[in-house]
Amino acid sequence: ARHQNAWFKGDDPRIRWLDAGEGVVEEAERLAGEFLGREAAVR
Repeated sequence: ARHQNAWFKGDDPRIRWLDAGEGVVEEAERLAGEFLGREAAVR
């Protein structure tokens, strides 16, 4: 985890950190869908 902090800063607004637990898969799918939709609109 210490090495990851060198690459991924906890306060980077581009990164959405997810807590493992109930509903995390659905939340990840929702966020990915939003991101992909936004990317398609930019192209």
